[in-house]
Amino acid sequence: MTRGRFTILVVAAALVAVVAVTGLSVDFSGGDDHKNKSSKTPTATTGEPKHAEERRKEVSKPGGDPDVVRGNEEISLTRPRNLTRALAVLEHRRLKAEGVFENLRIAPGRIDTQVRNSRQIINLQVRTDFSIPFDHPTDFPGDEEAIANGIGARDVDVNAPTEILSKIDRRRDGSTAAADLDYMVVDRGLIDHKIEWAVFLKRGPRPRSWRGDGRSLRLTPIG
Repeated sequence: MTRGRFTILVVAAALVAVVAVTGLSVDFSGGDDHKNKSSKTPTATTGEPKHAEERRKEVSKPGGDPDVVRGNEEISLTRPRNLTRALAVLEHRRLKAEGVFENLRIAPGRIDTQVRNSRQIINLQVRTDFSIPFDHPTDFPGDEEAIANGIGARDVDVNAPTEILSKIDRRRDGSTAAADLDYMVVDRGLIDHKIEWAVFLKRGPRPRSWRGDGRSLRLTPIG
């Protein structure tokens, strides 16, 4: 074996060892081809298509109307991934205030809530870009019963909205419940203290109001 060939084998073996230890990947396909492939399907930093990122910014900017977002859009806050991120933002603020959510009003384009502690009520809203456009505290003596009955992000099943809307679809004809959704409310029952969901649709066939009992999400029409 020649000295040059031996040197190449040693270098190759070393490179393989580095990749195995560090988990790095090496692209031997050529830089130009890789650039061409990635430029065909530009994505946002969230991993979504570019149009989704632009839609988020459009409806979340100052003066924008978050209520134009419909529940069947990919940016809807009723979708598990989006709801998870939005709740994380709100939970950070709740923990900072050392309080509880009184309830959560979840619409496709915004989530509204009040955080209660022993001193204040803090009105919060989060948009589809996961920003908080307002964070308004008001001095208010704490209600021990209300605080005890409050909820945190861990109490919210992020898959529940999708499951509820699918169940409603199986009990009505016409457009999908997601497209017709106005908003949902999740809170804790005053008597049994279980998590409950209420769903309100703004269009489509009736009934347009539903309640989901506990974690079983057994649906019953309201009214």
